[in-house]
Amino acid sequence: MKKTIALLLTIAALVALVFLSVSIRKGYLHKRSVEDNRQSLPEFDFQDLAGGHFSSRDLIAEQPTLIVYFQPDCGHCQYEVEVIRDSLHLFADTNVLLVSDGAIEELREFVSAHNLFNHLDTLQVLHDAKGRFKQFLGMSKVPSVFIYDAERKLVRHYQGETKIEAIIKHLKP
Repeated sequence: MKKTIALLLTIAALVALVFLSVSIRKGYLHKRSVEDNRQSLPEFDFQDLAGGHFSSRDLIAEQPTLIVYFQPDCGHCQYEVEVIRDSLHLFADTNVLLVSDGAIEELREFVSAHNLFNHLDTLQVLHDAKGRFKQFLGMSKVPSVFIYDAERKLVRHYQGETKIEAIIKHLKP
């Protein structure tokens, strides 16, 4: 009886060890895939606030791209967007995208509350209704800031509030 229990415990431990190993490997491969994915700006097609579409093909060619992934109710995101809004003169030759998977009405309220309607010619506020961008780029924190060069290669990624000086430094060639 004792041998049977010992054998069952050994088999259970081995099964648990194999399961744990497979889970760790899957997580590592997923993380690696996300890292590879974000090295080049992915193709995307999001809804703008007017109900139209804005895609990666609409970006101005040969300009760097700044993407801020945010949530409308996030205090850190609100601060980040306000700092960017107040520094838009520094982004004259940059594609500036504010992307969120929050509800479209919340995005409209966010744009109104943060006085962004006057700046929609300089930046785009986009709705990622299906959260694809978030999954593709593997974001876990908001705001997440992605800086891509003119060739659409990742220059820098930040999680959390990011100083405007750091963003500007990485946008300049």
